[in-house]
Amino acid sequence: MYLNQIVLIAATILNLNNVVKYIENKTVSGKALEEVDKLTRLTNLVISELAVMEIYIIRSQARSVSNGTIVYTALRAKPIKIFGVYDDEGNEYEFTAYPEYIKTDNRVTNITYAYACNEGLDEKITFSDYRITPDLIALGVAAEYLLTLNDFEGAIKWHEKFTEGLCALKTPKAVEQTSEPKNVTIKERSFI
Repeated sequence: MYLNQIVLIAATILNLNNVVKYIENKTVSGKALEEVDKLTRLTNLVISELAVMEIYIIRSQARSVSNGTIVYTALRAKPIKIFGVYDDEGNEYEFTAYPEYIKTDNRVTNITYAYACNEGLDEKITFSDYRITPDLIALGVAAEYLLTLNDFEGAIKWHEKFTEGLCALKTPKAVEQTSEPKNVTIKERSFI
């Protein structure tokens, strides 16, 4: 998904027609640019807050190893969590993460990591949880936007919808219904 998709949906929810026109046609009217900038910052804020719930935005980036080390400054963004280090064929390598670099014994071609969101309007973002949608994020952005306007009732309304959507994600993926409902039992603990 692209960040501008989230901003467009949030602007539609908020009836910010000048923002919708700007994103769809690049037509500037009124305070469109200010509002787009504000919604972009709020989108980054909401996405960053999701990292606390371990819902990360991730990036895979090609890198080669110099002396067994990948320095974080060589990456597009500073990682907050490393998911894996891989070769051309997708084989995962062992690595050790340090505050400023990653150490591995192997030649690396790809590193997949989570990072703090500070993206521009036209940037593509990928979540670690495929169930996160632009619509869901836009609900959180709408709530934050209304909060900046001191519209607490509206902010609460959209925040509740956002929270409901996030709570729906807490169901284990293994229990999700596909076509037939599944019975799930949890083993009893034994302390003997």
